[in-house]
Amino acid sequence: PMESLFLFSDYQRRTDYLIDMYKRYFERLSELGAKFFILHGAIISSNVPDDRYLERYLKLYRTAQEFGVTVLQENISYCKSCELDFLKKMSRELGDEVRFVLDTKQARRSKVDVYDFLDAVGDKVAHIHISDCDEKGDCLPIGKGKFCFEKLFAKLEELKFDGSMIVELYRENYTSYDD
Repeated sequence: PMESLFLFSDYQRRTDYLIDMYKRYFERLSELGAKFFILHGAIISSNVPDDRYLERYLKLYRTAQEFGVTVLQENISYCKSCELDFLKKMSRELGDEVRFVLDTKQARRSKVDVYDFLDAVGDKVAHIHISDCDEKGDCLPIGKGKFCFEKLFAKLEELKFDGSMIVELYRENYTSYDD
């Protein structure tokens, strides 16, 4: 919620305040050796104009770069970043100053095909959140669904993906830590 209200609002002082706050995060991330800061972005209902969104993302991206951290835009189903056309626009207009997280679960929830996402911005994907899925759920432990990981890995190899990947599940999606 802070990102919509502070980073993407039309009130510049709030944006400046948030950027200053995030500088402390970026400094700590740098000290810890973290490479990425993942941004969910503005919620859909905030109706942020594309130009403002791109300008603010770029400001945050450049600020993070000063600390050796890269801001990654994640595709989130309830945020503006759920729209494939918007992500394409980010990629096209921000060029080398934009990177993405592909969250396979969020893509499913947004009704965006994972491979369409990768075709659109795949060379700029730096991190992936993966989970399995089937007709019972869109966020299952690996091997508990029917998602074809071989196809995903082949596509990532084709794109020469060299980023990181993590299995991301919510508490209700597994029964024990062994899962």
